[in-house]
Amino acid sequence: MTINNPNKVYFTSDTHFYHDNIIKYCNRPFSSVEEMNDRIIENWNDKVSKDSIIFHLGDFAFCNERQLAELVPQLMGTIILIKGNHDSKNNKFLESIFTEVYSQLYITIEKQSIYLNHFPLLCFPRRAWNLFGHVHSKPGISNIDTSKLKYCTSTQYDVGMDLNNYTPISFYEVKDKIKTQISNNSNITMWL
Repeated sequence: MTINNPNKVYFTSDTHFYHDNIIKYCNRPFSSVEEMNDRIIENWNDKVSKDSIIFHLGDFAFCNERQLAELVPQLMGTIILIKGNHDSKNNKFLESIFTEVYSQLYITIEKQSIYLNHFPLLCFPRRAWNLFGHVHSKPGISNIDTSKLKYCTSTQYDVGMDLNNYTPISFYEVKDKIKTQISNNSNITMWL
């Protein structure tokens, strides 16, 4: 899939809407699932416009079909879902809610090849980028439990909510982050 308007492209992952336990598991700064849902929706809609494309790289929500059907129309942009390990239920329903649903996807933006997958990939072409979620990276490297480190190359980036201030990240923001990782000669980058 080739994307012709990079100014309107965003990425995110691991919103985990309605998932009470994710607040505790990932130490998210919310007192309730309602507060988390509201903040993520607000951050999303402050950044993403109605005519944008947003690639959601999995683990969208932990809720029933009615809640999901009410939630998705509240979010700006055309959502393309790359299924995560918690999105495997009821594929027919997911396909009726989201514009497109994939297990993984290869896209091109400004001649840059990008592999989208819920999980960080071990093998992908050298000049491509791999955007992913799943690992719930955190900003900074203080207080890291080294048993949980994930090792990635400098052309991989976790677009998940936990690393990106609970806000989708634009194509150009990703481009800058990867350019910085490459220029810092980060052959191996560690994420929690």
